[in-house]
Amino acid sequence: KKRFLALFLAMLMVVSLLPVTALAAWSGTGDGTTGNPWLIGKDTPSNVTAVLDNGTLTISGTGAIMDFEEASNVPWFAKTNITAVVIGSDITSIGDYGFLGLQSAVTSVNLPDGLASIGKNAFAECSGLKLVTIPASVKSIGDNAFSECKNLEVVFIPDGVETIGDYAFFASKKLKSVTLPSGLKTIGEGLFNECESLELLAIPASVESIGDMAFFASGIKTVTIPAGVKSIGEGAFYGCESLTTMAVKAKNPPTFGEAMLGDADCPTKLTTIYVPAGAVDTYKTTTGWIDYADIIKGAYFVDTEAQGKGTVTVDKDLFATDTYTTASETVNVTVTPDEGYALKSLKYNDGEDH
Repeated sequence: KKRFLALFLAMLMVVSLLPVTALAAWSGTGDGTTGNPWLIGKDTPSNVTAVLDNGTLTISGTGAIMDFEEASNVPWFAKTNITAVVIGSDITSIGDYGFLGLQSAVTSVNLPDGLASIGKNAFAECSGLKLVTIPASVKSIGDNAFSECKNLEVVFIPDGVETIGDYAFFASKKLKSVTLPSGLKTIGEGLFNECESLELLAIPASVESIGDMAFFASGIKTVTIPAGVKSIGEGAFYGCESLTTMAVKAKNPPTFGEAMLGDADCPTKLTTIYVPAGAVDTYKTTTGWIDYADIIKGAYFVDTEAQGKGTVTVDKDLFATDTYTTASETVNVTVTPDEGYALKSLKYNDGEDH
């Protein structure tokens, strides 16, 4: 427990230092006027320019916005008269700290379709942001990119995104809905830490690991851990006061991080952990999971893989069985492909090989 508490305190120290800035200021070229724009291109400063006029910050040019070492190096940092941001269609990357701390008047930012990356702390502490739609062209989102956006409610992240940085949505306390990309491999450290309004989240089947404190003190109520997850980090679901049901699809129990679900100081509120019916005994004797043996129950998980689109219906609640053997219960599954499509396969995961 001491190790976990030390890790948590270290996290608090790191995150608390994010908004702290030194006395350094913009030292580049330009003053942000139409005749003398700020030159902010990453490789060649003149390739990307910024002008602040009548409350609208307009980013123009071609290529990437430079990375800033800290927020106070950004030429428009702490300017209170920004009411709108326009980012040109040929901008390919938003640099570190680029728009940290935008004033509450800026409720949304249209990101260009050709954007490839969003840097660390790029939109952190943007108090007015409510909705963020990430373009399909984006491949990476940096650490703390949208952390402490206190009014952010909805985020759409398309399938093209390959990596999402640690603490990317930390303490965005009104965040209710997030769509994660289907190819995501890792839920990063602290990704939804203290997102207390986030009650439901679909973790993609592609995910293989869940980082330390990923959902720490979040509002999550129920969660399904995909079959491919091999490890769940320290304190990943610590302090989740509303979490009552967890389903773990993996036949082999994922590595159980210290205080993953809670500890003596903050015990979990979980009442049931569903696992594949044939793997119940394995979970009940595996390090970490063994401490929750009394609430581990067997269930059947039906996954479909079709050549196209269609609908799947099941005649019962797959989480509502205490039966641990496949032969004792019948589950009827109906698969109806859309016109022009055909069923490729139907698989079920009960902890046994078939």
